[in-house]
Amino acid sequence: MTPRVAILSRHADGTLRDAQLHGLPLSEHIIALRFDGQLYFANVPYFEDALLAAVAAHPGARQLLIVGDGINQLDASGEEMIRNLVERLHATGVSVVFSGLKQQVLQVMRQTGLYDFIGEDNMFRTRTTHRCICSSASTTRPSTAPRARCAAPEHPVDG
Repeated sequence: MTPRVAILSRHADGTLRDAQLHGLPLSEHIIALRFDGQLYFANVPYFEDALLAAVAAHPGARQLLIVGDGINQLDASGEEMIRNLVERLHATGVSVVFSGLKQQVLQVMRQTGLYDFIGEDNMFRTRTTHRCICSSASTTRPSTAPRARCAAPEHPVDG
């Protein structure tokens, strides 16, 4: 069974929802994508293709928000793909941020150094962080990208 990938957009109630399913318009500047499945060797190519297709379909986008609350496993091949993808996208001017990652996924990211590579300022606890993602994306190295400014208090992922 293939994992589910959804391009998200803001619904009238302020939540992020599947844009296609709900007929929602997409942002020109931010791509929000949710992956529901294990990010392990069998699913890595599917996830990478979905991310690259979303970026290619939105050439004006400067930020990619990966809503990770549906990712429940990350293995070495998933970690390597994310690291390479973050690096490649930053080289083209697209910053990558994550929200809602589960503790077991964060643990792998910390153990491998991926968390530090991406940068704590690009990791958010909840799905509602789309309100905190600024439209002027940084094109600096992932770990040096500035934290988005939020109207409401929101904190990066911690222990």
